[in-house]
Amino acid sequence: MNTGGNGYYVVNNKIYTDKIKAILDAQQTSADIAWNFFRDTFDKVQWTVEPTLSLQELYRIRAQQIRDKYDYVIVRVSGGADSTNIIWSFLNNGIHVDEVITDAPLSGLNNFDWNDKDTSASNTISEIKFVTFPLLEKIRKKSPTTLITVNDIFEDAVRITADEWADNWSEFISPVERGVLNKYSRLRDMAEQGKRIGIVWGVDKPQLRYNPDRTITVSLVDRVVNIGSKDPFDKPYPTVDRVLFYYTPELPELMVKQCHVVCNHIHKKENIWISNILRELSQPRELPKGVHPLGIPTSPIFIKGAYQKAIAPVIYPGTWYADVFQCEKSDGTFMPAHNDWFFSLHKNTSMYEMMKSEFQSFYKQINHKYLDKSKNGFLMFSQKYVIGKVDDFLKKTG
Repeated sequence: MNTGGNGYYVVNNKIYTDKIKAILDAQQTSADIAWNFFRDTFDKVQWTVEPTLSLQELYRIRAQQIRDKYDYVIVRVSGGADSTNIIWSFLNNGIHVDEVITDAPLSGLNNFDWNDKDTSASNTISEIKFVTFPLLEKIRKKSPTTLITVNDIFEDAVRITADEWADNWSEFISPVERGVLNKYSRLRDMAEQGKRIGIVWGVDKPQLRYNPDRTITVSLVDRVVNIGSKDPFDKPYPTVDRVLFYYTPELPELMVKQCHVVCNHIHKKENIWISNILRELSQPRELPKGVHPLGIPTSPIFIKGAYQKAIAPVIYPGTWYADVFQCEKSDGTFMPAHNDWFFSLHKNTSMYEMMKSEFQSFYKQINHKYLDKSKNGFLMFSQKYVIGKVDDFLKKTG
C-alpha cells in the first residue's frame, strides 16, 4: 500500500513514513523529529477564506474524485460520524462503492455482554452491534451491488506471533487493531494484477483551537493522520492507496470549509456553550490519571469527545443523527479504553501474556522524550494554520 498519504518524518536527514521507525532511529542520538504533511500544498492554501461551495457539494466532489481515480473503491466503515458521512457522500450522489469493510473482533466476543445503556469508553465495542451492523444493513438496501465485508480481526490476531504482533504497531498500540486484508484472495489478486485500489478512511473532524491573540487555528496532527496507516497486505503494492477523505491535498477546500462552518456556528450567541468547550480544549488542565493493567498510565476522558459530538451535526448535515448510540471517546494511544473488552474477556490467555510481554518490553525502551505528556502515546507533531480572528466571526454571526 502506498503510505505516502501519511506524510513523512525526517530524522537526521533520513525520511520515514513509519513513525515508530523514525522514533527508534531518533532516540539512538536523541535527535529531533520533523513531520511534513503535504506542506507544499497546505502552506499555500488560503485558510482564512471560506469556499463558496456547500459542504455537501464538496463531499460529492471528493467522492467523485476518488471514484474517478481508482478501479476498485473500498470504504472502511465503523459506524462513526466520519465514515458514515463518507459512505453516504458516495451513495446518496449515485457514486458507486465497490466494497465496504468493517473491522470487528467477533470471534473474540463470544461471552461479551452487549449493552446499549452504558456509554463509557470501555463499552465502545457495543457500537458494533447497535450502530455498525444497522448501518451496514442500510448500505445493503441502498446499494445492493456493494460488497459488504465484516473483517474478523480477532481471528487474525490469535494467529500472530510475538514478532509479527510488534510489526503491526503504528501510532496506536492495541491488542487487536490492524485490519488485515491479506486473507482476501480477490483483493490480493486485483493488487497483483495492477488494479488501482483506493482504501478510503475518514480519520477525524477539524482540530480547532483558540489562541491568546484571539485567532483560531486548525491543527493537522500526525496522530490523527496515522489512523489505519499500516499496510493491510503482507507486502506493499504500488497501486493500492490509503485514501484520506477529509485530510487531503487533492481538495483542501473541503477542510477549509469545515473549519469555517464550525467557526461560524460556535460563535452564534445560542452556541456559546460549544465555544466554551473549545476554550477548555485550548487550555487543557492536568487531570488525574489511572494505571492500566499493563502498568502504563491511562489517560483520563477529556472533553474532546464533547466537542466532536457538538460539531458533528454541523459538518455532517443530513448524515448525522442524534439518536444513534455512541460511547465516549477514549484518549491515549497505548491500549486505550475501547480495548477493555479484551482485558476482561481474555486476561491470562497465551495471547494476553505474549502481548503483555512484548508491549512492556517495547515501552521500557522508548525514551520519554518521544512520549507525550500523558506517557500514554507518542509525541505528537502538527502543522497549524490560522482560520481567522474571533472578533471577525463574532461580527459575522451577529
